[in-house]
Formats: sequence, structure tokens, C-alpha cells
Amino acid sequence: MRITYRKNDSLAYWTQRWADVEADEPMENRASYPLKYALEAVARSSAPRGGRICEAGCGNGRLVRYFMRSGCNIRGFDFIPEAISKIKSVEPDAEVETGDILNLSYPDEYFDTFLAFGLYHSLPYELQDQAMQETFRVLKPGGVLCASFRADNLCTRISDYLRQPARKEEKKKFHKLNLTRREWEHVLLRNGFTVEKMDCVVNMPILYKFKCFRHATHKNFDEHKGRCEGYLLNLPGKLLWKVLYIIFGGGRCVMFLLFRLEKSRVK
Repeated sequence: MRITYRKNDSLAYWTQRWADVEADEPMENRASYPLKYALEAVARSSAPRGGRICEAGCGNGRLVRYFMRSGCNIRGFDFIPEAISKIKSVEPDAEVETGDILNLSYPDEYFDTFLAFGLYHSLPYELQDQAMQETFRVLKPGGVLCASFRADNLCTRISDYLRQPARKEEKKKFHKLNLTRREWEHVLLRNGFTVEKMDCVVNMPILYKFKCFRHATHKNFDEHKGRCEGYLLNLPGKLLWKVLYIIFGGGRCVMFLLFRLEKSRVK
């Protein structure tokens, strides 16, 4: 287990992060994280079109808006009120609200599909069971959970090193939890889920931090664009990324994605 620290706590970080980015457009790139995996989870649900879908930690709305436009029944929540306000400003009919994964307002066994990208690793380890138990509670038996978790590997260690405050004494506040594949799997298994498949995925490749490796349409960093289209690399960047994968294997991934978790009928 490894903890990533920042000079601001998680609430302050995400409040500023969502304040700096305008409301998301519906995500466009079906081949990029997280839309690619959300679509696969919905397709694997036993309910038509994913049934009742929840996006936990919906941020500024890229997935909520996509699935709304696709005619799906989706609700979302985020613990940052500013993010919810931004979604509502462009999508007044969106069923989104301020909420807390540790104390959900939804009834028991309410959702068929539960999406949670980059949410759970924003909680300290001692709160993981509570978050998973709440997730378990609101999922129907046989429901699908598609979630991503930050990996404790070489790639995230390098990323954290590049982002750490210059002075060590400033590294005081919890930011993200990094666990190995086995550690994340254990958290889920002990809370009633059956892990069907675990994939290694990337949100923003570490090479994207370097302008020379970005796609021609992404030379000037624009997070709003990246969240809509995915963080795209140019040909040299793609080739180098493949080489890194061969050298380091799973060490290049930013997150483990537990592609589908089936809720057991008996916990």
C-alpha cells in the first residue's frame, strides 16, 4: 500500500480542479477510458441498456451527458457541489446531485449498473470497506460494478514524483491511495463482490505530459478537450508507449480496472 500526498486535501483539490474546467461535453471517443469500459459494462448488464445506471463521482458530466443522449436511465453524484452545478447549467434535466459514496441516498438494490471511475482511491484505506458496503447495498443482486483503482506501480510512482511539491515538508495531506492488483481485489472480495475480469488501463498516459508526444490537435494542453476526446498521443508517442508496455508490462498502467464485478446474492 502506498499513499500519494499533496499540499491540499482531497476536497480542496477537487473543488479547484472542477472549478478550473468548464462543464463537460458528452464524451466522444468510444475507444478511450472511461467511456470504452462504461459501454462494455452496460452491454454486460442483464438489464436492457444497463437498466438503472449510477455514475459515482460523475465530475463535470462527460459520461452522464453521453448516456443521457443515448437514451439510458442514468443518475450521477459527486461530492463537489460546483461540479453538479456545472452539469445542471448545461443539462437541466440531468438527474445529478451532491452525494457521498460513504452514505448514499439511494434505496437498497436500486441500480443495475454502477460506474465509479477514479473514485475509491480518493478515500483512505480505512474507509474502503464502508464505501464498498454502500456500493454493494444499492446494487441489485447480479448487478454490475465497473470501477477503476489507482495502481501502485512504476508509472504512478514516476507521475507522483513529477507532481510532488518541491519541499518535502509540504507533503502533508492525503490525496490518493495506491494498491497492488491483489490488494484492490481483496478489498472487493471481502465486501461481497465477485471479480470477473481485471484489466490494466490508462487515463492520461505519462507521455502526454510532454508536448512532443501529444497528438497534433492536442499540442496545447486543454483538459476540457482531453476529457471529451481522450488524451491522444501522436505516432511516436504511441510507439514509445508500446515499447514501455513491453519493458514494464503492467507497470505502465495508471489504474487497474475491475471491468465487471458481480454482486453475489448472499453476502
